[in-house]
Order: sequence, then C-alpha cells, then structure tokens
Amino acid sequence: MAGIGNLRTSRTACVLMGAAAILLLALPANADVFNARPVTPLGNSDLDIMFTRSPLDSPAGIYVSGPQFSAVLSQANNAVFTSTASGGSIASFVLELSAASTSNVFGIYDFADPSKKVELFSGANSAGDQTVVTFLLDGRVLVLFQDSGVVGFSGSFGFYIDVLDAPAGGGDGNPNTLDYTLYSEDSLNPGGAAQALGFQGNNATTLQILPFAAGLFTTGEWIIAFEDGLVGGPLGGSADNDYSDMVVLVESVVPVTIPVPTVSHWGLAILALVLLTLARLQFSRRPDAATANVHAR
Repeated sequence: MAGIGNLRTSRTACVLMGAAAILLLALPANADVFNARPVTPLGNSDLDIMFTRSPLDSPAGIYVSGPQFSAVLSQANNAVFTSTASGGSIASFVLELSAASTSNVFGIYDFADPSKKVELFSGANSAGDQTVVTFLLDGRVLVLFQDSGVVGFSGSFGFYIDVLDAPAGGGDGNPNTLDYTLYSEDSLNPGGAAQALGFQGNNATTLQILPFAAGLFTTGEWIIAFEDGLVGGPLGGSADNDYSDMVVLVESVVPVTIPVPTVSHWGLAILALVLLTLARLQFSRRPDAATANVHAR
C-alpha cells in the first residue's frame, strides 16, 4: 500500500510540476513596477526646455509658474500604473520631436499580459490632442467611449510606443511595418534599456498645454516621455537619448508600488508546492521514517 501511495504522490508531483512550467512560460517574467532612475546624461535639452519655458517663448515650453522640474533630477522610478476611483483617465498629447513623428503609436499595455495593447495616439495626432480611457469591470477598455476590442485587461498598465519608422540602424527602413515596441518597464525593452521617463506632478507647479488653459500639475498627473531609438541597441544604439520623441500627460492615474501577482508568480507558487511534495515523498521512503510510523502504531 505504501508503494501505491508513493506512486500516487509522484504522479501528483509530476502534474503540479507540469502546470508550474506552463504557467511560468505563459507570461514574461522580469515584470517590474520600478525602474532604476535617473537616466543621465540626456542627449539634448528638449525636456528641460519643455519644463522651463512658457508656451509663449521660442522655443516654447509648457511651464507657467511654481517650482521648475529638472529633466534629470525630477525623474520618477515608477513604471506601472492603475486608474483612480473614476475608472478612467485622460491623456493629453504634449510633444513629439521625432523623425518618425508621423508613424509612432502611443498607448497602454496590460501589466499582466503586455501583448494586450490599447492605442491612444497615432502619428496623425499633434500637441493639444486629448483622449479618454475607461476601464470596465469586465476587463474591457474604452477609448473615447468606444470599445477598443481588447478584453481581459487586468487594470494595471504601463505605457508603450510602437515604432514603425525607426531611426537609422534600428529598423527595416519600411515606415509601414512595425520595427519594435518599447515599454515604460525597462525589463521589457531590448537589453533592459530605459526607453521612457516618468515625471509626477507636485501640486505646486502650473503648466499649460495649448490650446487649453493653464492648470496645476497635480500628483495624480504624470508626464511620460519616450525615446524611440534603441538605447544601447545594435551598432551602439540608434537613440539620441533626448526622450522627446513622444511626450504625453496622463491624469487620474496612480503608480503601482506593490508587485502585482501575475501568472508567472502563480507558477512559482505551484513549483514551491511541488518541491515540498517531493521532499515529503523522499522523507517517507527513509528507513527511519518507516520505523517511526511502525512505533506510532
């Protein structure tokens, strides 16, 4: 009978191990809610101009009054976000200084499954354009109150850009095909590179994105600034490290500060259970364990 019990335990362990392997492979590991920041030096002063010049200056910025942000020192390390109690967020197009400005696509992706992407802005958009994102209880995402077609969205998300006309050395030269996708999570990018910078509002600085009126940059608002060239990529990288290739202000979002369990984490939990089961099986086969069981009877 002991042999049959051990056989059943072995089969159970094999099933659990197989399930763990499937879950571990199902989603990308290395998902991180934090990045290493700050990134320095930057390739040029585009972001500092944006943060320190007024909309009436030449070159123009978005600064009006209050403490000025630094393109380097004000960088936040948050990479993943969720919406506030309203269940929705507003995104405003701020700046796009890129040779690929007519083809880059900006949006959000599901933290639990980065293949689920929702487009918010395309190359046809320009400074001042806005869109509204709504997250529904059933996992659907609406953009401007229209169904995006994405289902099963977890509610925790990062930001991405699809680059269709990559800088020299980074793509296939065809502006109609996707060269690569870059994410606000460094760990999802080639080489773990920093491709996006985030700046959180401080409830003290007033900004203005024309044609809208000036307003306070609150802690529920974030500026996300992307570099569309590959940082440290092939041939030394195609990036100029200016991080002004796609800049968007997003409001009504909250940074995720506690790691969100993904399928990969559940896989690790099952793997731990497998190891405990195998350890128990190995112990039951030891002579001293068998003797202990006899004495107990």
